[in-house]
Amino acid sequence: MEAIKLSIILPTNGGGKRLTMAVAEALALAGEALSTYELIIVDDASDHETARIADRLAATHQHVALLRFTRRLGYRRALHDAWGAASGQYIAALDLSGPASLRELPQLCAAAPGHAVVLGYRERPTHSLRELIFNTTARRIAPEVRDPALGLALFHADQRDLIATAGPDRLTHIAAYAAAQQRGLPVTQVSIKAQTPLAPSSSPSSALGVGMLVAAGSLWLLRRIMRHP
Repeated sequence: MEAIKLSIILPTNGGGKRLTMAVAEALALAGEALSTYELIIVDDASDHETARIADRLAATHQHVALLRFTRRLGYRRALHDAWGAASGQYIAALDLSGPASLRELPQLCAAAPGHAVVLGYRERPTHSLRELIFNTTARRIAPEVRDPALGLALFHADQRDLIATAGPDRLTHIAAYAAAQQRGLPVTQVSIKAQTPLAPSSSPSSALGVGMLVAAGSLWLLRRIMRHP
């Protein structure tokens, strides 16, 4: 990791405890292994408590910056906009709603040189209903991705246009990976040790959210196919 100037982007619209943990992990890793790094929290119109935590983290740590939206724009747009403000050679993106943590970031950084996109994957991913449904949708876009639900990716900073500003949020990393492949750019996947499952989704609202993800992903995929026969 020493040779990489890294920008770590953490979009959030809630979940202050998870944000605090992710920032602590990022600062511990970066402080040990990086001479030049930055961490950008994107407050995507989060709740009051999460906004307060984001303010405190940015005020307390010199390497932490804060980008705030007054209305919710979603993970994809948050990542895209923060990337535009980032100064790193590589962009590390963590979806805080997924099962990954930044503890696994060194494995991705080790594989970064020469690649446009690096995705992490678990050797033994969980197989919750939510993950199975999500993975089915994601693999229609990039069939060879081994662990679509993980939510941890590394991108070369010059490839910001791989992140389209429209499309399902949870498919952001997978769509960028597929776009890089279509352009003939080098991509790779790296085994990590993350084992934390996604939070269980048993409520009607969670079930509705999964259904909406599948519908949105399928519609987005259909439009891509029609646009690029």
